[in-house]
Amino acid sequence: MPVVDGQIGWDGELARRNYGANSADQGGALALIAAAPAGRFLVLAVGIGLLLFALWQFWSAVVDDDDGLLGIATRIGRVGIGLAYTLIGITGIEAAILVRTQPRGPAGPHRPKV
Repeated sequence: MPVVDGQIGWDGELARRNYGANSADQGGALALIAAAPAGRFLVLAVGIGLLLFALWQFWSAVVDDDDGLLGIATRIGRVGIGLAYTLIGITGIEAAILVRTQPRGPAGPHRPKV
């Protein structure tokens, strides 16, 4: 998943430079991708994939059979990872569903609005 995190960070920086500081977050970065051709489908697919990954982390935390402090720490870590990817996945799905673009005109390319 570092590739997804890196892409969100890079797109956030591009959004900050091109669209102002208010867009330099995960939602703005994902909205920027979603506004591209086929971007809405790709962001939706990644969002669903991240939610499935989060579900797997939660399941792993429940069925982990390690005992002791290491087992507890592992379970807590998996729950934390699951929560983080749940939030990113929901943000991606929201960006894919809610993104709106201005019509193309002489001013230039689409600019996402979330």
